[in-house]
Amino acid sequence: MTSLDDWLQHAARCDHLRQCRADDTNIDTELAKLNDWAVRDGLATDCQGLGSYAGLVGPTYRFARRRILYVAVNPGQYSDRKWPSQRERLERYAANEKAERIFEWEANVVWPEGRNRKWKALVRAAGLNDWRDLAFTNIVLCPTRHDTPPNHVVRQRCIESHLIPLVDLVKPHIVIFMSMSNQEHVFDSARGALTTRGLSNATIDHPSRRGEGQNAEHVFRQVQAALRPL
Repeated sequence: MTSLDDWLQHAARCDHLRQCRADDTNIDTELAKLNDWAVRDGLATDCQGLGSYAGLVGPTYRFARRRILYVAVNPGQYSDRKWPSQRERLERYAANEKAERIFEWEANVVWPEGRNRKWKALVRAAGLNDWRDLAFTNIVLCPTRHDTPPNHVVRQRCIESHLIPLVDLVKPHIVIFMSMSNQEHVFDSARGALTTRGLSNATIDHPSRRGEGQNAEHVFRQVQAALRPL
């Protein structure tokens, strides 16, 4: 694959969906609707930006002083309509709004909200400007029912088919994995694959993680510690 467009099209038309569903019955490929989001006009333009269920490569990522790829386990179901911003996001997707406009709305309306302080720490700790300088993806691109972690077989298949090719394309200085409670082991195979390739990597707590001490400054300190060896 030579471009983000190629990568996204490949992810949207993944040849492993049937096998993944057989290996892990919690995999919900219908819910993912990868093809719906990925092939929509404007979602991916090489060196401009990428945004969909498959992830995000910010439009200024390649110019950032530190190229950081943040990686979680797999997408949430996008079924939580509790927050007004989430409801509006779903409506914008349903209306086939251009990705660029969705990104601008995220940056100017959603991110400035106070409750996003932990997510902003991912940017602030790296000394970057905003989310446009970052890249995000997941080890597994399909959601699961009840947001359960995909099993090892599925994770390994996605690491080889999607994560490593994306890393080769966007060439991050470091890959930072974001773990929910008791999920650290889920990233072992991915971290091993990156270490073998000589790529710096680390694991931090996911910004959505709750509990004592799980605040924006905690995320900030963890990101700074991850970046210290660079």
